[in-house]
Amino acid sequence: MIRNLTGRMAIMLVAAAAFLSLGAGAVSAQAESPAAVKSSAQPDFTCPSRSFCIFSGDAYNGTAEALPTVDWQSPPWFTFGEAGFTPNPGSVNNNSGSAVYVFAADDGQWRCLPGVNGKKAVLDHAFGYFYITYGVGSCQDSAPGPQP
Repeated sequence: MIRNLTGRMAIMLVAAAAFLSLGAGAVSAQAESPAAVKSSAQPDFTCPSRSFCIFSGDAYNGTAEALPTVDWQSPPWFTFGEAGFTPNPGSVNNNSGSAVYVFAADDGQWRCLPGVNGKKAVLDHAFGYFYITYGVGSCQDSAPGPQP
């Protein structure tokens, strides 16, 4: 009886340790925010809904990253480096439903991609900042400020 009880306790201790290590991993994974999903754009990368997708290549190719707009609500302006994407993207796909502004600090140029799902643009690696209006689908006459 004592040997059987000792064996059960050992099994319970191993199971408890496994459960606790799983819980710690889940907590640390949740603490990482904002989230981004990186993958290769080849051959059939699809930009998820409610996401702003950035590509290393100028033709929506290369490395791709999906930024869920709920995690990257502006203000402030974010750099693409803060999103874990360097150098600046060559092209983008706004599949978020929200207007997204991009800004080039060196020459003050900005562009707006309206919240029309699937709005694509080639950025030629010139734009280093982005601003997601979250819930606002149309573009304004000026970029949101203050600009970086």
